Amino acid sequence: MKKLWLALAITLGALSAPSYCDLQDARPAAVAAEKRVTFEHRAFSALLERHVHGELVNYTGLMRDRGMLDMYAKSVATVTPADMDKWDREERMAFWINVYNAYTLQLILDHYDAGKGKYLDSIMAISNGNKNAWNLAIIPMPAFHPDGKEENLTLDQIENKILRPQFGEPRIHVAVNCASVGCPPLRGEAFSGANLEKQLAEQMKGFMAQPSRNVFEKNVNKVELSNIFDWYGDDFKTEATDAEPATDLRDYLIANGPTLAGVSAKDRAWIRDAHLSFGEYDWNLNDYRP
Repeated sequence: MKKLWLALAITLGALSAPSYCDLQDARPAAVAAEKRVTFEHRAFSALLERHVHGELVNYTGLMRDRGMLDMYAKSVATVTPADMDKWDREERMAFWINVYNAYTLQLILDHYDAGKGKYLDSIMAISNGNKNAWNLAIIPMPAFHPDGKEENLTLDQIENKILRPQFGEPRIHVAVNCASVGCPPLRGEAFSGANLEKQLAEQMKGFMAQPSRNVFEKNVNKVELSNIFDWYGDDFKTEATDAEPATDLRDYLIANGPTLAGVSAKDRAWIRDAHLSFGEYDWNLNDYRP
C-alpha cells in the first residue's frame, strides 16, 4: 500500500505541476521581489530516490514505474527556447543534465529485457546501424538542435554541443550518467538550479574519493584516474588571463583531489610530479538486481 501511495503521489505531482514555476527567492525583503524561474523536477527526483541504490540502478523496479519516467520525459520535451530564456545559468545547466539522465534511463529500459531471463549487460550493446547509443536521435526537442535542423537531439549533442560549450563546467562529467559501472554514479535525486553548486561539488568529491575509479597513492608517487579525465582532459584546464596563470589537469587534481590514503587536503603538491595513468573503464551496466 505504501508503494501504491508513493506511485500515486509521483503521478499526481507530474500531472498537476506546471512545466515551470516561479519560486520566491528566500532573501531579505529588500530583494524578495526578484524571482527565480525554475522547471519542476520533483517527479524525476522521486523516481531516482526510489530506484538508485548506492552506485547502482534498480532497472527492474524502474520498469514498473516506466509510465512515470515517460511522463517526465514528455514534460521536459515541452520546454521551448522562450521558456529557457527566463532561466538563469544554473537552472539551464541542471535542466540539461536531468534531460540527459532521464533519456539515458529510457534508452536502457527500451533494451533492458530481452526475454527468457536475458538482460542488457552494457549500454555499448545498444546500436542502430552505424549509430551507437549516444548518436541515436531519441530526444524530441528539435527547437534546440545545435545545427538548426528539424531533428530530435542525441545524448552526444546534449553533452558535447550544449552542456560543454555553453557552460564550460568540467563537473558536468560527474553529473551526466552513462549507465555504466565505470561512470560516476547516478545521483539519487534530480539536479536543480538552486542546489546545483552543492550537488556538483558533492558529485566530484565523491567520485574523486572512489578508489575503484581514481587511485591516489602518495607513498609510491602514483595517480591512476578514470578515463573521464583522459577523454575530457581539456575541460579541466584553464587558459592564462591577466590575473591568473594557465592551469592543467594536475592543477585541478591538486586543488580538488580527495582526502584519503596519504592524500591530505593540505598536501597534494606531490601530484605535480606523480606518475599519472588512466585505468580501464568498466562498461558493464550499473544494474542492481537483488
